[in-house]
Amino acid sequence: MCTPMLVQASEVYTPVIFEAFQGEYERSMAACARVLDGEHKYAVVVGNLLGELSSEVEYIVIGEPLNQKTSCSCKIFKRVGILCAYGLKVLDLLNIKRLPLHYILKRWTREARNGNILDRQ
Repeated sequence: MCTPMLVQASEVYTPVIFEAFQGEYERSMAACARVLDGEHKYAVVVGNLLGELSSEVEYIVIGEPLNQKTSCSCKIFKRVGILCAYGLKVLDLLNIKRLPLHYILKRWTREARNGNILDRQ
């Protein structure tokens, strides 16, 4: 796939981290979301390779369109530092097509050693 977010991630992240991010991104494309109470609260589930949704856990994601943030009950970003498929799905629903800079942790970037972060953004 050649989407703005994947191109951006491939330019910024190290190859290993990009591969992990790409996996989450691809999972987000197979995700289904339903709106819960509130404007930007969603229940998100990722299907398996056969397109079945029952095999995965449903996570609650709150999207904040003004500051381009998501908060997911899986807490993967807090633990690993890569945005999860569930959060990526909600960003897509909010029409956010580039990864917000606050989700690009310096330690995972190609520029981490020399101190320049995201000068090209």
